[in-house]
Amino acid sequence: MTIITERVALKALLAHSTMRIVFTKRDGTERTLICTRDMNMIPEENHPKGVKTESLDSLPVWSIEDKGWRSFRVDAVTVVQTVHIHTLPLDKGS
Repeated sequence: MTIITERVALKALLAHSTMRIVFTKRDGTERTLICTRDMNMIPEENHPKGVKTESLDSLPVWSIEDKGWRSFRVDAVTVVQTVHIHTLPLDKGS
């Protein structure tokens, strides 16, 4: 899988779930984030404002524990684990 493909897959998973992401920081230390991108799980005052161009190398996520936005480099991820799957939207075409 390419970094772009991995990023797209992670972004899709995080849109409807809370994940445990373990990655290696640039300084070589390991970091664990319990995080999401599900706007229903993020306080409204912390929702992104406007449209920002995101880097293709990293992925911004909401840290459940830190209660703030954090990011990680996709190529530095060593573990991806689902913590909780949120209610998925119903397919209106069915």
